[in-house]
Amino acid sequence: PRQALPEGWSRQADPHLAYLDAGRLVAPLTLRPRRPGDWLLPLGLGGRQKVGDLMTNCKIPRVQRDAVPLLTCGDEIAWVVGYRLDARFAVGPETRTVLCACLERL
Repeated sequence: PRQALPEGWSRQADPHLAYLDAGRLVAPLTLRPRRPGDWLLPLGLGGRQKVGDLMTNCKIPRVQRDAVPLLTCGDEIAWVVGYRLDARFAVGPETRTVLCACLERL
């Protein structure tokens, strides 16, 4: 439940941890690399952005960009792991349940 979120959750101190509105997610969630034409609505940007442009703006080296996983819900990108949430899946005032997604490198 949203009330169980830890204090300071919205600061996103850990780039490999994301809190998503579980009510907006539809299974199955998948991790995949970027594809040509991928886009999202980055939280805080107020508009649509291509994933490639987001990666350029985040100064991700070109050789590492294909290794950055995307958490997807159907055909929509919910999270560019380690960098930015999509505003459509972000926790907001109307959120009742939260999914905590954490990526661990093995």
